[in-house]
Amino acid sequence: MGGPTGRTKNAIIMAMETARQQGQRISVKELAAVCDRKISTISEHLSALAGMHPSLVQELNVRGQLELTRAGRDRARALQPSPRSIEDRGLIAAGPARPLNNVHDVFDLGLDPDTHFVFHVEGDSMIEYNIKSGAIAILRRLKDGEWPAGKIVAALVPEGTDVNLPDWQERLKRALITDEGVHQPDLNHITLKRLDWSQPKLHGSQGAMEPVVFRPIGVLLYTVQEFKDGRPPLL
Repeated sequence: MGGPTGRTKNAIIMAMETARQQGQRISVKELAAVCDRKISTISEHLSALAGMHPSLVQELNVRGQLELTRAGRDRARALQPSPRSIEDRGLIAAGPARPLNNVHDVFDLGLDPDTHFVFHVEGDSMIEYNIKSGAIAILRRLKDGEWPAGKIVAALVPEGTDVNLPDWQERLKRALITDEGVHQPDLNHITLKRLDWSQPKLHGSQGAMEPVVFRPIGVLLYTVQEFKDGRPPLL
């Protein structure tokens, strides 16, 4: 189950399996809280899981109570992270920077989870580098002080970092000035760009950006297209 909706379904399955192992059942309201989704959204996902072949969720005799089927429990076991599962950090912008996700998912790629993670590429500003929207980007964490000039990196940038608005840099600089002086903005947006060789600048297919401040957090190793059924290929 790939993509954002697939991750929500996986989160539902895992929450239901955790409750089952504890001898409990979890309500739709509780699932909504655990998955940080609306109750109506959870209900739609539960209906989809129940309608799959084989069905992953079934309704009990008591109205409104649900449990995982055998296939659902098998799916939960498959989703359990292994010692070689790396963190899935959600979406990364190949274009105007997007808010950093708080996604909790994993891929078992046989890589060291302490030094690798993945993002899902969204946008077309890295086409020149043969990185398409919908691809999975596998990255290596950067060591302290490492500056991979000339490489494609995942970079944390401030809100407002936007190559489509010509005055974004001036607006951001003005926003940094307060009565107490100049403060550093929160680095809460993420973008995929090539790091300039000679100066702190980020490049995409549609031009360069020079944020007031940014921090590379990972260097791109390779990309693959979306995995079938949300599962990675064998490497």
